Amino acid sequence: MAEIQGKEEYLLNLSRLSAELKNYPSSLSKIDLALPAEPNLPGLFDFLQKVTSQSGLILVSLRPSAAFPAVVLEERAPEFQETRFNLEVSGSYPAFKDFLSLLEKSARLIEVEAVSFSSGLGEGLIKFELTIKVRSY
Repeated sequence: MAEIQGKEEYLLNLSRLSAELKNYPSSLSKIDLALPAEPNLPGLFDFLQKVTSQSGLILVSLRPSAAFPAVVLEERAPEFQETRFNLEVSGSYPAFKDFLSLLEKSARLIEVEAVSFSSGLGEGLIKFELTIKVRSY
């Protein structure tokens, strides 16, 4: 009997929480933007292309990382996935700093895992190669 009463209280509490969450639609939509239901590669590629040009960089290449295919994070939460991309851009160091700042301020959960760079492209241009990780569920 106590077990049934405990489950009824649990369900009642879930019902109250669900009703309370309906009062915060804008906050919930921000969470949906940060963790989309799937990687949405075309949308992500478009976002990265826009951020690259906004910061003053030139997008050289953008491709899914073959070394790190999409994986399901079973240890933490079975429904979360990580997708990695290789991104190559060129431009000035201040433009690259602006690019990183725009990525950081993005609603999407984008993490820069690795950065390498080389100079000698002429006119102060630097080539930056990044590996980025994007999470989805």
